[in-house]
Amino acid sequence: MTTVTNEQLVAEIMFTAHIIKGVIGVTPRMLRPPYGDIDERVRALIHLMKMDIIVWAFDSGDSAGSMDVVNAMTAEANILPKTGPITLEHDLTSAEASQGPGAIDGVLAAGYKIVRMDECLGNPAYDETIWSSFPADGILAPLNANTPATKSATNSATKPTPLSSTTLGHGVNSPKKGTASPSKSSATISFDIQYLLTNLAVISVLLAVAL
Repeated sequence: MTTVTNEQLVAEIMFTAHIIKGVIGVTPRMLRPPYGDIDERVRALIHLMKMDIIVWAFDSGDSAGSMDVVNAMTAEANILPKTGPITLEHDLTSAEASQGPGAIDGVLAAGYKIVRMDECLGNPAYDETIWSSFPADGILAPLNANTPATKSATNSATKPTPLSSTTLGHGVNSPKKGTASPSKSSATISFDIQYLLTNLAVISVLLAVAL
């Protein structure tokens, strides 16, 4: 997410939200940055879009092929703080999913109560006002001009655990090609939301016809 322009970032997030709403009928309020790829520019943009950013305190390593998730989760559960740690597991493959029940048992045995993210944060999981929160002229409030595009986040509550190249999976070993700066010198997030939503509607119709 740190390598795309402001307009691309907003379009990708809103297009994804549009697709999810089309499938389950509601608009997600929360998102996890792919691979934890986030900086202050991305964080500011997402907050302007009235969404919650979800990152993790512990990565189980299952996406990198680890078959020892149960022991790793159990060991980590005994040293993580007891108030709201967020862990990362996947169910993309059967090997990943099969380790879930044992990992859950280990976490419960360590004294944790497992809850949904909205309960953990005390915020709603879905929010239809996201669509109406964009101004009619399509211009969001400007970012802080003093916020550099490439500066790393310093908030430990939302900063993801650094991931080494040996622990990443699902294609994340692809090298990055730098971090994009805000596309406008004033750091103003400017785009035509009506144009964006019109294109999303057209694409949705085309997808429906194709299916």
